[in-house]
Amino acid sequence: MKLLHISVSRKDRIEGTFLEILNTLRLKGHILVNGDVLDMAMVVKNLCHLNIAACLIKLNRYEEAIEQCNIILGEDENITKALLRRVKAKAEQGQMDFA
Repeated sequence: MKLLHISVSRKDRIEGTFLEILNTLRLKGHILVNGDVLDMAMVVKNLCHLNIAACLIKLNRYEEAIEQCNIILGEDENITKALLRRVKAKAEQGQMDFA
């Protein structure tokens, strides 16, 4: 359980840091026209959800791991690592309808 707490805290720190970067860019007059910074935010967010899912699988909390993967896959269904982690969690639950 402590491992999950660390991951969630890390997720909060990463998201907080990213928001600080966005605010700094806005204060300095940078305009996010091309969306590059927002794309980076999505990558960081997805990595956080993937790490949380990995922790939950190790803790045998498969349903919660599936939920974390579904968050990512709801935005982009082609993220292989999220698909693999969801399949692993479902396999551990004995669900064979994921193929």
